[in-house]
Amino acid sequence: MLKSLNEKALKRRQQDNLIQTILLLGGMGIILAITSYLLWGLLGLAFSFVAIGLITSFSQRIPPKAIMKLYRATPLPHDNSQLSRVVDELTNRAHLPSRPEMYVIPSGTLNAFASGTRERSAIAVTEGLLRNLTMREIVGVLAHEISHINNNDLWVMGIADVLSRLVQPLAYVAIAITILNLL
Repeated sequence: MLKSLNEKALKRRQQDNLIQTILLLGGMGIILAITSYLLWGLLGLAFSFVAIGLITSFSQRIPPKAIMKLYRATPLPHDNSQLSRVVDELTNRAHLPSRPEMYVIPSGTLNAFASGTRERSAIAVTEGLLRNLTMREIVGVLAHEISHINNNDLWVMGIADVLSRLVQPLAYVAIAITILNLL
């Protein structure tokens, strides 16, 4: 943790994060439940509660390597390259228990994300990000991702991602049903 935060400020920050997490997950869960209920009634509502429970329970157990395979990411070697040394230094400064594995995603977009837990994590960067940013900017992006790992934000971000992926197809079904009812 940062030395500049005293215990009282740290506890307040953790409480704020907990409140924001509850509001985010509660809000997305309510949207999923309402959408499921409108489409399928009580059975849909029951399904959404079971889905939310399973997502919350198992989201931490998905290994980062499995997530990286979904994006066709290739691992970067832990060698003496400048990027590898930067990740080592950022890991040490954040006092992480282990170094995040680094991956490259074959995409021209500028993006990066982290997955996993503090103990076993991975950071993925796109080829576009590596090609278009300066090393100083890349260091800033990596520091941002490592701060997510250090603050245990990945759990919340992962659940929010899965819930939004569940709500999106339901929204498409609702649109299709609306169009069919208008015809």
